[in-house]
Amino acid sequence: MKISVIIAAYKGEKLIGEQLASLALQTRPPDEVLIGDDSGADNATCAAVEQFRNSRALPFELKYYRNPVQLGVNKNFHSLSRHASGDIIFFCDQDDVWMPEKIERLSDVLIRDPQADAVCGFSVLTDETLTPWKQQDDSELICARKYKNSKENIYSLFVSHKICGAGHNIAVRKSMLEHQPDWGPRLLYDFWILQSSAAAEKLLLVPERLTFHRIHGQNQTLSRNTYLGGSILKRFDSIKRQKDKHYEFFRLLKERVSFMRNLEQSPLALRIPRKNMELLHFATVYLLYRLAYRKKSFFMRLFPSVTLLKGYFLCGNKWRSWLRDLAGK
Repeated sequence: MKISVIIAAYKGEKLIGEQLASLALQTRPPDEVLIGDDSGADNATCAAVEQFRNSRALPFELKYYRNPVQLGVNKNFHSLSRHASGDIIFFCDQDDVWMPEKIERLSDVLIRDPQADAVCGFSVLTDETLTPWKQQDDSELICARKYKNSKENIYSLFVSHKICGAGHNIAVRKSMLEHQPDWGPRLLYDFWILQSSAAAEKLLLVPERLTFHRIHGQNQTLSRNTYLGGSILKRFDSIKRQKDKHYEFFRLLKERVSFMRNLEQSPLALRIPRKNMELLHFATVYLLYRLAYRKKSFFMRLFPSVTLLKGYFLCGNKWRSWLRDLAGK
Protein backbone atom coordinates (compact mmCIF):
# COMPACT_ATOMS: atom_id res chain seq x y z
CA MET A 1 0.00 0.00 0.00
CA LYS A 2 1.52 3.31 -1.11
CA ILE A 3 1.94 6.11 1.44
CA SER A 4 2.15 9.86 0.80
CA VAL A 5 3.09 12.62 3.22
CA ILE A 6 1.92 16.13 2.35
CA ILE A 7 3.41 19.31 3.85
CA ALA A 8 1.76 22.72 3.55
CA ALA A 9 4.77 25.03 3.88
CA TYR A 10 4.98 28.76 4.49
CA LYS A 11 8.38 30.37 5.09
CA GLY A 12 9.51 27.16 6.70
CA GLU A 13 13.19 27.31 5.84
CA LYS A 14 14.32 27.25 9.47
CA LEU A 15 12.91 23.87 10.49
CA ILE A 16 11.62 22.01 7.43
CA GLY A 17 14.93 20.18 6.98
CA GLU A 18 14.63 18.69 10.47
CA GLN A 19 11.09 17.54 9.73
CA LEU A 20 12.15 15.95 6.45
CA ALA A 21 15.01 14.19 8.24
CA SER A 22 12.54 12.63 10.69
CA LEU A 23 10.50 11.37 7.72
CA ALA A 24 13.63 9.79 6.23
CA LEU A 25 14.26 7.95 9.52
CA GLN A 26 10.82 6.34 9.70
CA THR A 27 10.72 2.57 10.28
CA ARG A 28 8.26 2.57 7.38
CA PRO A 29 9.38 5.47 5.16
CA PRO A 30 6.74 7.12 2.96
CA ASP A 31 6.82 6.42 -0.74
CA GLU A 32 6.58 10.12 -1.54
CA VAL A 33 6.67 13.47 0.25
CA LEU A 34 4.91 16.42 -1.37
CA ILE A 35 5.58 20.02 -0.32
CA GLY A 36 3.30 22.89 -1.32
CA ASP A 37 5.17 26.17 -0.78
CA ASP A 38 2.88 29.11 0.00
CA SER A 39 5.77 31.57 0.53
CA GLY A 40 5.23 33.53 -2.67
CA ALA A 41 8.40 35.00 -4.17
CA ASP A 42 10.42 34.09 -1.06
CA ASN A 43 12.89 31.36 -2.17
CA ALA A 44 14.21 30.46 1.28
CA THR A 45 11.94 27.42 1.81
CA CYS A 46 12.74 26.13 -1.67
CA ALA A 47 16.47 26.49 -0.97
CA ALA A 48 16.13 24.60 2.33
CA VAL A 49 14.27 21.76 0.58
CA GLU A 50 16.89 21.52 -2.16
CA GLN A 51 19.68 21.56 0.43
CA PHE A 52 18.04 18.61 2.18
CA ARG A 53 17.47 16.80 -1.13
CA ASN A 54 21.16 17.09 -2.03
CA SER A 55 22.47 16.16 1.42
CA ARG A 56 21.66 12.45 1.37
CA ALA A 57 20.13 9.52 -0.48
CA LEU A 58 16.40 9.69 0.19
CA PRO A 59 14.17 6.66 0.89
CA PHE A 60 11.22 8.49 -0.73
CA GLU A 61 10.43 10.62 -3.75
CA LEU A 62 10.48 14.31 -2.80
CA LYS A 63 8.16 16.57 -4.80
CA TYR A 64 8.17 20.36 -4.44
CA TYR A 65 5.39 22.66 -5.69
CA ARG A 66 5.50 26.44 -5.55
CA ASN A 67 1.97 27.85 -5.39
CA PRO A 68 1.52 30.62 -8.00
CA VAL A 69 -0.77 32.46 -5.56
CA GLN A 70 -1.02 32.10 -1.79
CA LEU A 71 -3.61 29.41 -1.09
CA GLY A 72 -3.78 29.28 2.69
CA VAL A 73 -3.61 26.09 4.75
CA ASN A 74 -6.86 24.44 3.65
CA LYS A 75 -6.47 24.96 -0.09
CA ASN A 76 -2.77 24.13 0.06
CA PHE A 77 -3.44 20.76 1.68
CA HIS A 78 -6.37 20.13 -0.65
CA SER A 79 -4.18 20.77 -3.69
CA LEU A 80 -1.44 18.50 -2.35
CA SER A 81 -3.90 15.70 -1.61
CA ARG A 82 -5.02 15.76 -5.25
CA HIS A 83 -1.40 15.51 -6.43
CA ALA A 84 -0.62 12.67 -3.99
CA SER A 85 -0.62 9.16 -5.45
CA GLY A 86 -0.62 7.25 -2.14
CA ASP A 87 -3.44 5.05 -0.91
CA ILE A 88 -2.86 6.55 2.56
CA ILE A 89 -2.10 10.25 3.05
CA PHE A 90 -0.43 11.75 6.13
CA PHE A 91 -0.83 15.45 6.87
CA CYS A 92 2.39 17.03 8.10
CA ASP A 93 3.48 20.36 9.61
CA GLN A 94 6.71 21.93 8.40
CA ASP A 95 8.25 22.42 11.84
CA ASP A 96 7.53 19.22 13.79
CA VAL A 97 9.57 16.07 14.29
CA TRP A 98 7.99 12.64 13.94
CA MET A 99 8.89 9.67 16.10
CA PRO A 100 10.45 6.88 13.98
CA GLU A 101 7.49 4.50 14.32
CA LYS A 102 4.73 7.02 13.54
CA ILE A 103 3.99 6.11 9.92
CA GLU A 104 4.21 2.39 10.63
CA ARG A 105 1.89 2.58 13.66
CA LEU A 106 -0.85 4.67 12.02
CA SER A 107 -0.77 3.04 8.58
CA ASP A 108 -0.96 -0.44 10.13
CA VAL A 109 -4.22 0.57 11.83
CA LEU A 110 -5.81 1.41 8.47
CA ILE A 111 -4.39 -1.70 6.82
CA ARG A 112 -5.79 -3.98 9.55
CA ASP A 113 -9.24 -2.36 9.51
CA PRO A 114 -10.55 -1.85 5.96
CA GLN A 115 -13.72 -0.22 7.38
CA ALA A 116 -11.74 2.68 8.87
CA ASP A 117 -11.02 5.68 6.66
CA ALA A 118 -8.98 7.83 9.06
CA VAL A 119 -6.77 7.44 12.11
CA CYS A 120 -5.49 9.99 14.61
CA GLY A 121 -2.61 9.84 17.08
CA PHE A 122 -1.39 12.44 19.59
CA SER A 123 1.51 14.80 20.26
CA VAL A 124 4.17 15.76 22.73
CA LEU A 125 4.03 19.56 23.03
CA THR A 126 7.50 21.12 22.97
CA ASP A 127 9.19 24.51 22.78
CA GLU A 128 11.27 25.65 19.80
CA THR A 129 14.19 23.44 20.89
CA LEU A 130 12.02 20.30 21.10
CA THR A 131 12.12 20.36 24.91
CA PRO A 132 8.78 18.88 26.06
CA TRP A 133 6.51 21.12 28.12
CA LYS A 134 6.36 20.17 31.78
CA GLN A 135 2.55 20.29 31.55
CA GLN A 136 1.18 17.78 29.04
CA ASP A 137 -2.58 17.44 28.91
CA ASP A 138 -3.44 13.74 29.26
CA SER A 139 -7.23 14.16 29.08
CA GLU A 140 -7.46 13.36 25.36
CA LEU A 141 -5.28 10.28 25.74
CA ILE A 142 -7.41 9.01 28.63
CA CYS A 143 -10.56 9.33 26.50
CA ALA A 144 -8.87 7.76 23.49
CA ARG A 145 -7.77 4.70 25.48
CA LYS A 146 -11.41 3.96 26.30
CA TYR A 147 -12.28 3.92 22.59
CA LYS A 148 -9.24 2.07 21.24
CA ASN A 149 -10.20 -0.20 18.31
CA SER A 150 -13.75 1.21 18.34
CA LYS A 151 -15.28 3.58 15.77
CA GLU A 152 -18.68 3.89 17.46
CA ASN A 153 -19.57 6.85 19.70
CA ILE A 154 -16.25 8.59 19.05
CA TYR A 155 -18.17 11.51 17.56
CA SER A 156 -19.61 12.31 20.99
CA LEU A 157 -16.05 12.98 22.21
CA PHE A 158 -15.60 15.66 19.56
CA VAL A 159 -19.01 17.24 20.17
CA SER A 160 -18.26 17.54 23.90
CA HIS A 161 -14.69 18.76 23.18
CA LYS A 162 -13.17 15.89 25.14
CA ILE A 163 -11.04 15.28 22.05
CA CYS A 164 -10.05 17.89 19.49
CA GLY A 165 -7.27 16.17 17.55
CA ALA A 166 -4.72 17.85 15.28
CA GLY A 167 -3.95 17.72 11.58
CA HIS A 168 -0.31 16.71 12.03
CA ASN A 169 -1.52 13.48 13.71
CA ILE A 170 -3.95 12.41 10.97
CA ALA A 171 -3.63 9.70 8.32
CA VAL A 172 -6.50 9.10 5.87
CA ARG A 173 -7.32 6.95 2.90
CA LYS A 174 -7.18 9.04 -0.25
CA SER A 175 -10.55 7.58 -1.27
CA MET A 176 -12.07 9.09 1.87
CA LEU A 177 -11.12 12.63 0.81
CA GLU A 178 -13.40 12.34 -2.22
CA HIS A 179 -16.42 12.23 0.12
CA GLN A 180 -15.31 15.06 2.39
CA PRO A 181 -17.44 18.16 3.01
CA ASP A 182 -16.14 21.33 1.40
CA TRP A 183 -13.40 22.73 3.64
CA GLY A 184 -14.89 26.16 4.16
CA PRO A 185 -12.68 29.04 5.36
CA ARG A 186 -14.12 29.21 8.87
CA LEU A 187 -12.55 25.95 10.06
CA LEU A 188 -9.21 24.27 9.45
CA TYR A 189 -8.92 21.09 7.40
CA ASP A 190 -8.33 18.88 10.46
CA PHE A 191 -11.68 19.87 11.99
CA TRP A 192 -13.46 18.87 8.78
CA ILE A 193 -11.61 15.55 8.46
CA LEU A 194 -11.77 14.44 12.09
CA GLN A 195 -15.32 15.44 12.85
CA SER A 196 -16.83 14.20 9.59
CA SER A 197 -15.02 10.84 9.72
CA ALA A 198 -15.96 10.47 13.40
CA ALA A 199 -19.60 11.27 12.59
CA ALA A 200 -19.52 8.61 9.86
CA GLU A 201 -17.93 6.17 12.36
CA LYS A 202 -14.90 5.76 10.11
CA LEU A 203 -12.27 7.17 12.51
CA LEU A 204 -9.96 5.24 14.83
CA LEU A 205 -7.84 6.71 17.64
CA VAL A 206 -4.34 5.57 18.53
CA PRO A 207 -3.69 6.72 22.14
CA GLU A 208 0.03 7.25 21.66
CA ARG A 209 2.16 10.39 21.38
CA LEU A 210 3.91 10.01 18.02
CA THR A 211 4.78 13.62 17.13
CA PHE A 212 7.00 16.23 18.72
CA HIS A 213 4.88 19.33 18.06
CA ARG A 214 6.68 22.65 18.38
CA ILE A 215 4.78 25.58 19.91
CA HIS A 216 6.01 29.02 18.88
CA GLY A 217 4.69 32.38 17.79
CA GLN A 218 3.75 31.22 14.29
CA ASN A 219 1.43 28.29 15.12
CA GLN A 220 -2.00 28.31 13.46
CA THR A 221 -3.79 27.08 16.61
CA LEU A 222 -1.89 26.44 19.85
CA SER A 223 0.27 29.01 21.60
CA ARG A 224 2.18 29.24 24.85
CA ASN A 225 -0.96 30.65 26.50
CA THR A 226 -3.20 27.80 25.39
CA TYR A 227 -5.25 26.24 28.17
CA LEU A 228 -4.31 22.56 28.49
CA GLY A 229 -6.97 21.34 30.88
CA GLY A 230 -6.70 19.83 34.32
CA SER A 231 -7.33 23.04 36.27
CA ILE A 232 -10.64 24.90 36.34
CA LEU A 233 -8.83 27.99 37.72
CA LYS A 234 -6.58 28.13 34.65
CA ARG A 235 -9.64 27.67 32.46
CA PHE A 236 -11.37 30.66 34.06
CA ASP A 237 -8.17 32.67 33.75
CA SER A 238 -8.11 32.04 29.99
CA ILE A 239 -11.78 33.03 29.77
CA LYS A 240 -11.18 36.28 31.68
CA ARG A 241 -8.71 37.38 29.01
CA GLN A 242 -11.55 37.50 26.48
CA LYS A 243 -13.06 40.96 26.04
CA ASP A 244 -16.47 39.56 25.05
CA LYS A 245 -17.72 36.92 27.50
CA HIS A 246 -20.04 35.52 24.81
CA TYR A 247 -17.39 35.44 22.08
CA GLU A 248 -16.54 31.78 22.54
CA PHE A 249 -20.19 30.72 22.17
CA PHE A 250 -20.78 32.79 19.05
CA ARG A 251 -17.60 31.37 17.52
CA LEU A 252 -18.57 27.78 18.35
CA LEU A 253 -22.09 28.35 17.03
CA LYS A 254 -20.81 29.69 13.71
CA GLU A 255 -18.43 26.73 13.46
CA ARG A 256 -21.20 24.22 14.18
CA VAL A 257 -23.60 25.78 11.64
CA SER A 258 -20.90 25.91 8.96
CA PHE A 259 -19.89 22.30 9.59
CA MET A 260 -23.49 21.05 9.70
CA ARG A 261 -24.49 22.74 6.43
CA ASN A 262 -21.42 21.55 4.54
CA LEU A 263 -21.70 18.04 5.94
CA GLU A 264 -25.37 17.71 4.97
CA GLN A 265 -24.51 18.74 1.39
CA SER A 266 -21.53 16.39 1.05
CA PRO A 267 -21.42 12.81 -0.35
CA LEU A 268 -20.53 11.66 3.16
CA ALA A 269 -23.96 12.63 4.53
CA LEU A 270 -25.57 9.36 3.41
CA ARG A 271 -22.98 7.38 5.39
CA ILE A 272 -23.59 9.08 8.73
CA PRO A 273 -25.74 7.17 11.27
CA ARG A 274 -28.92 8.98 12.19
CA LYS A 275 -27.95 9.21 15.87
CA ASN A 276 -24.80 11.16 15.02
CA MET A 277 -26.62 13.58 12.74
CA GLU A 278 -29.19 14.12 15.50
CA LEU A 279 -26.35 14.74 17.96
CA LEU A 280 -24.87 17.37 15.64
CA HIS A 281 -28.23 19.15 15.40
CA PHE A 282 -28.71 18.98 19.17
CA ALA A 283 -25.18 20.32 19.79
CA THR A 284 -26.04 23.34 17.64
CA VAL A 285 -29.33 23.98 19.45
CA TYR A 286 -27.53 23.56 22.79
CA LEU A 287 -25.29 26.53 22.02
CA LEU A 288 -28.34 28.67 21.22
CA TYR A 289 -29.90 27.63 24.55
CA ARG A 290 -26.72 28.56 26.41
CA LEU A 291 -26.58 31.99 24.81
CA ALA A 292 -30.21 32.68 25.74
CA TYR A 293 -29.73 31.29 29.26
CA ARG A 294 -26.75 33.53 29.97
CA LYS A 295 -28.86 36.63 29.28
CA LYS A 296 -31.26 35.78 32.11
CA SER A 297 -31.02 37.18 35.63
CA PHE A 298 -28.90 35.33 38.17
CA PHE A 299 -32.00 34.07 39.98
CA MET A 300 -33.47 32.61 36.76
CA ARG A 301 -30.11 30.99 35.95
CA LEU A 302 -30.50 28.92 39.12
CA PHE A 303 -33.11 26.82 37.26
CA PRO A 304 -31.75 25.60 33.91
CA SER A 305 -34.17 23.81 31.59
CA VAL A 306 -34.16 20.06 31.10
CA THR A 307 -32.86 20.54 27.54
CA LEU A 308 -29.98 22.64 28.79
CA LEU A 309 -29.10 20.14 31.51
CA LYS A 310 -29.10 17.40 28.89
CA GLY A 311 -26.79 19.55 26.76
CA TYR A 312 -24.35 20.10 29.62
CA PHE A 313 -23.89 16.35 29.92
CA LEU A 314 -23.96 15.46 26.21
CA CYS A 315 -22.14 18.40 24.68
CA GLY A 316 -20.46 20.27 27.52
CA ASN A 317 -18.36 19.77 30.61
CA LYS A 318 -21.28 18.69 32.81
CA TRP A 319 -21.66 20.72 36.02
CA ARG A 320 -18.61 22.83 35.22
CA SER A 321 -20.41 24.24 32.19
CA TRP A 322 -23.46 25.10 34.30
CA LEU A 323 -21.31 26.78 36.96
CA ARG A 324 -19.63 28.85 34.28
CA ASP A 325 -22.99 29.96 32.88
CA LEU A 326 -24.26 30.67 36.39
CA ALA A 327 -21.25 32.91 37.03
CA GLY A 328 -21.69 34.57 33.63
CA LYS A 329 -18.09 33.78 32.64
